[in-house]
Amino acid sequence: MSKFKYKYFYLITVFIALLTVLSCSTTKNTWTRRFYHNMSSKYNGYFNGKESLKQGVAELLKLHKDDYTKVLSIYKYGSKEDAATIAPKMDRAIEKASIVIKKHSMDIKGEEHCNWIDDSWLLVGKAYFYKQEYKLAAQTFDFVLKQYKKNPIRYDAMIWLIKTYNQLGKFNESEQLLDQLENEIEKYTQSKTSITKIKDKFRKEKISNKVIKEFPLSYADFYIQQEKYAPAIEYLVTGIDINKKKKTRTRLTFILAQVYQKNGDLSKAYRKYKKVIKMNPVYEMAFASKINMAMCYDFRPKTSKQIKSTLQKMLKDKKNKEYLDQIYYALAKISLKEEDTTSTIKYLKLSSNSSVSNNYQKFTSLLKLADIYFAKREYEPAQIYYDSTIIFLPKDYPQRNSIISKNISLNKLVQNLKIIELEDSLQILAKMSIRERNAVIDKIIEDIIKKEQEKRQEEINRQQNMYLAQNNQLQNNNIQGSKWYFYNPSAIKLGASEFKTKWRDRKLADGWRIQNKNIISADFGEENEIPADSSQIDSAKVISSNDLKDRNTYLKQIPLTDKQLEASTNKIIEAFYNVGLVYKEDLEELYKSIEYFETLIKRFPENKFLLSTYYHLYKNYDELQEQTKANYYKNLIFSKFPDSDYAKLIKDPDNYYKQIYAEKNQKKIFYKETYLAYLNNQFQTVIDNSNKADSLYKDKNLLPKFELLKALSIGKTHSIDTFKLALNLIISKYPDSNKVKIKARNILNSIENKNKDITENGKIDSIKAKSIYQFNADNIHFYIQIVDITNIDVNEQKILISDYNTKFYRLKKLTINSMFLNDKQQIITVSNFEDKEKAMDYFNSIKKDKTIFSKKDKKNYQHFIISVNNYSTFYKDKDVDKYLNFFNKNYLSDN
Repeated sequence: MSKFKYKYFYLITVFIALLTVLSCSTTKNTWTRRFYHNMSSKYNGYFNGKESLKQGVAELLKLHKDDYTKVLSIYKYGSKEDAATIAPKMDRAIEKASIVIKKHSMDIKGEEHCNWIDDSWLLVGKAYFYKQEYKLAAQTFDFVLKQYKKNPIRYDAMIWLIKTYNQLGKFNESEQLLDQLENEIEKYTQSKTSITKIKDKFRKEKISNKVIKEFPLSYADFYIQQEKYAPAIEYLVTGIDINKKKKTRTRLTFILAQVYQKNGDLSKAYRKYKKVIKMNPVYEMAFASKINMAMCYDFRPKTSKQIKSTLQKMLKDKKNKEYLDQIYYALAKISLKEEDTTSTIKYLKLSSNSSVSNNYQKFTSLLKLADIYFAKREYEPAQIYYDSTIIFLPKDYPQRNSIISKNISLNKLVQNLKIIELEDSLQILAKMSIRERNAVIDKIIEDIIKKEQEKRQEEINRQQNMYLAQNNQLQNNNIQGSKWYFYNPSAIKLGASEFKTKWRDRKLADGWRIQNKNIISADFGEENEIPADSSQIDSAKVISSNDLKDRNTYLKQIPLTDKQLEASTNKIIEAFYNVGLVYKEDLEELYKSIEYFETLIKRFPENKFLLSTYYHLYKNYDELQEQTKANYYKNLIFSKFPDSDYAKLIKDPDNYYKQIYAEKNQKKIFYKETYLAYLNNQFQTVIDNSNKADSLYKDKNLLPKFELLKALSIGKTHSIDTFKLALNLIISKYPDSNKVKIKARNILNSIENKNKDITENGKIDSIKAKSIYQFNADNIHFYIQIVDITNIDVNEQKILISDYNTKFYRLKKLTINSMFLNDKQQIITVSNFEDKEKAMDYFNSIKKDKTIFSKKDKKNYQHFIISVNNYSTFYKDKDVDKYLNFFNKNYLSDN
């Protein structure tokens, strides 16, 4: 280096050193200090933090998966699990921004002289937002909004705060901010003139271009998240006009098409989907656009033919193999519009059969099938399809309860119809001669054998066709090198596809062919196939102890003795009555209800349901305004059952209900007094009152409750054997009272398992199994691992957890401790989490970490979260299973 250059370099170095020394103070407003702190903030802490945030967001965009069966989200935020994976990058952004704020803030007399402090605060808020820690994000954005009222950055903070409130579901707060922002940037419309004005206004105030682009999208997001699709349209249209980035415009156009479709404007939706396809989107979006175009087509023969032709071509395209269910569903929707029910059912069945991994589409197809059969009043197939629908029914589906209720009703109907059919058939067989009976049974067995042979031949043919298809594929592919199957990617792919078509998604495990392993008996008899869903016979087979190809299987069911015949007849009577009730109460088909009730009376004139059957027939005809028939059954009640409650109800309904209400109220008061007596340890009073109730009342709902109180009081005053006898009496006496019966059985089980404290005189000390733990979601919580120290190195486990916390929860400053639970187990504690929600986020995140758990046998550890108030109770009790029961019920049931 020349002397001149060396001298020049030396002077610059000295100047920078002096500048650094003189400028590090943040208390004086000088040019050198402002220059130093602005340079250091921008090109050191803020730059690094922003880069970390950008990397995390880019990773999040890759992780985000769109669900095209629903309206797409405006923004790609990913799932909670996705957010957890980018937490280290977001924590680094927060850390760097916090250093900028702490070291370089020049807040002198209420005025900030470092230009990057407000940006750093905004960066902290964004990092919390992408971590999905929305409460902290909201607090940060709100601080920026209030702290920098005269700074254009307040608009950025406002947009981010709107996004945060949208994610939190705080739509009232979002709306206030949106209205405020809208008022400040003039009334927002779709016209280009207004957009230009807005841009001019924003430029004058030095407001970022991002705010201009984000405002309409935030407003659209606000409406879409609430499923208010009509008002979202204008903001989506504006958002498309303002945003010039191709990917953004394509996504927004697709969402706009979905919104038009949801709003019932199918022609506009069709045109927008068509536009999306021209924009060359990702394959999944292009496919979804084509399918939705089919759903939106205008009902004209020419258009219909064209759409069908397109869908048929899509069926043949190998790229669409995993989307066949959606294509068939689209064809079904077209057939439904054309009122071609036969084709609709055919395509819906094909859609259901084709669903491999898209459970929502399978659910949708099955539900539509069930609804079609229900509308046709073909209740047996409807019941089968509703049964299958329940398997795939999403927990958040709006009509979930209605579907479940309908399924229960149809189950009752079909079950009772089958009882009638079976028992009638068995009674017919009973009346035959032995020779005739055996001939009928042998014909049934012959049919079963024939069906099995046909099925075997179908399977052989299928296997042969598959073999030929694979051979053709191999020849067409012009394979180089070895021709062994497993060296051929095309053959493997074809085989895998064929496997999925037949077996669906199965985990590699013992008995992998069996979809529902719970249905297999331990006996090894003949195989009797049952459908795994309504549309396809699964490979799973029920092994029954009854051989359906053995004549004795059928003979032992036939009612040949008088006692067996009476039992069979009673089943038929009860089934007829139940069918009449289901048609009346659940399905509101009064004529069908009348048919079954009148058939019951005709076949069994003196049955045990005669009075209530008369009453239901009277009510049915009265509702149908067929007074002659209604009066006929009313008079039968008056003549045959003049003192019955039904007769009183018909004669004077108002007075009858008043009397019933008074009696019911009196019973309630008496029960309340008895219950209070139990709480006050007046056990003899409880026993006496329960005995009185048994003689005074015939209420099937109330008497079991009295009986339970009586049994509990016996448990307090008598021996355990007497107490057990009282509980068993409840179970046998009230088999239909589920709640009381279950409680009695649970108490018995607790006694048998010695889970109750027993006093010295042999009496039960605590009857009701009250948990020793108290649930409080707002308490501070700990994460706990119970480790088997004979198989796991505790220190190694603590190090792994510590590394995990450093990577994903660095800013939380979590502490790890360990202590002995007993001579074989240690407790590892991670603390503190401010509430249940934060602790559960940690629990759900750490359980997926392969480093911590993958190599360990599940028997060697247990883990859960626990509130601070329950921790001391747990450590004293030391019963892990007991706490896990509490944890599963209160923490996992809704998680």
